[in-house]
Amino acid sequence: MGDLMRAAPLGHSNPSHRVHGFCSLCHGRTVAEELAAWQVHEEARYEAAQHASTATPDGDDEDDEGGGPLIADVNSRTVDCPSCGRSDTVLDAGFTVTTPQGVHEVGRFAFCFGCETAQEVTSG
Repeated sequence: MGDLMRAAPLGHSNPSHRVHGFCSLCHGRTVAEELAAWQVHEEARYEAAQHASTATPDGDDEDDEGGGPLIADVNSRTVDCPSCGRSDTVLDAGFTVTTPQGVHEVGRFAFCFGCETAQEVTSG
């Protein structure tokens, strides 16, 4: 059985509050911010696991090529929904990762919170 102490206010995400200190239901936070926080967290966990698996007994990395910081970012905006016609209800979010080789878009989604449907991702 899990921890009996709640890590988050009633109705909020306990895992997000335990790991990030917030969730998308917190005032001033968005679904895109929570998703980006999880992506950054999991990428860091993956990198730590990779680092541990490539370290040699003397502590050196076997593969130092391409090293450097990994920076994740989310760009979001709200637009009008073409399905239900409500204004500023579609969250259009794009996720990018910056590596030493450049900036790469790793994901994008659009979702209307008015009619609760996925939308076609728009450019711009």
